[in-house]
Amino acid sequence: MRNLMKTGLFRLKKQKAFWISLLLMMVFGLVRTLSLNGDPDSTLASGFFIYVMILGLVMAVFCSLFIGTEYSDGTLRNKIIAGCSRPSLVLSNFLLCSLAGIAFCFGYLITALTVGLPLFGGLGTSLPILLETAGCTLLVSCSYAALFTLINLLNSNKAVSAITCLLTALLLLGQGFDSLSRLNQPERLQIVEGTPEGEFPTAEWIENPAYLNPQERKVVSFLADFLPGGQALQLSWMIGEPAHPQPVLALYALIQILIFNGIAVLLFSRKDLK
Repeated sequence: MRNLMKTGLFRLKKQKAFWISLLLMMVFGLVRTLSLNGDPDSTLASGFFIYVMILGLVMAVFCSLFIGTEYSDGTLRNKIIAGCSRPSLVLSNFLLCSLAGIAFCFGYLITALTVGLPLFGGLGTSLPILLETAGCTLLVSCSYAALFTLINLLNSNKAVSAITCLLTALLLLGQGFDSLSRLNQPERLQIVEGTPEGEFPTAEWIENPAYLNPQERKVVSFLADFLPGGQALQLSWMIGEPAHPQPVLALYALIQILIFNGIAVLLFSRKDLK
């Protein structure tokens, strides 16, 4: 395992996709921070963690290229022939992709703080909330790493894996948007009726048919909290909102990591590497 990590870290440092992805996140942090400077009502904390919305897409591409290269070069099969166990290959690839995802997060955060603190003169929120949310985003990046490691290890075609990972990331974001929009539906809607000229319009309140009943709300709320897309969207606008980051998001991210890695070990152990 130690040798796998050493060779993996060496390969990670030479991977162009890693440095391009890291640069992309740093540029995003720079542009996002500078775009807030012209708004007098904004603080550095305004949407500070918005990067987590695109993190899944960035990691989908990176993980496909990083793990797919091992398949195309025959390195993965050679490691098994040399005596490396398949569970250790799953774990090492997950850890390497997680380290890359954490590096992408820090690339954005360090850039945004370096540029934003002199511009805004402070964080605009309390440090504990900032650290708590940052920790949640790091766990979400690890859950993405576990998911994309699973997909890539089960598919030896780099192009197919990349498309599958990208579509999965987009579907998760779409699911998150849909769940949160349904949860934010008001219970009642105001209908303004037209009146003859010179009279005041009348307003009537009606029940919103899109409002979720208690049972539906529990299911949709669970999906928004449990799946990576909903977690990413909630964390992206958590700072600046009244609610604090929920510890349940971190717990669910850890559960996802265990589930995805468990499935990867189970299925990859049975996969026939040609």
